[in-house]
Amino acid sequence: MKRFVRYVLLMTIIVVILPLIIVRGCSTVIEDIVPEEKEDMTLKVYIKDRDEVEEMILEEYLKGVVAAEMPADFELEALRHRLLLPVPMYTEE
Repeated sequence: MKRFVRYVLLMTIIVVILPLIIVRGCSTVIEDIVPEEKEDMTLKVYIKDRDEVEEMILEEYLKGVVAAEMPADFELEALRHRLLLPVPMYTEE
């Protein structure tokens, strides 16, 4: 019986107390991480109908691209994924 109690006590220390001690040293709180305020990215887009270059906000450009490429009756999740697909290409510096 003493052996069983020791075993339970050892397992409690290993499974509960040891991780608590380890995690306590890593006390990063999500509220401490604040995203940077970024300006709206702009692109220069050639408008073929008017034969001119126009400066557009990236979000507006992507909305227009998705609207032109995919019908509105697609699933909402498919539209979201298509909207996010080209973003890394434009955000790399």
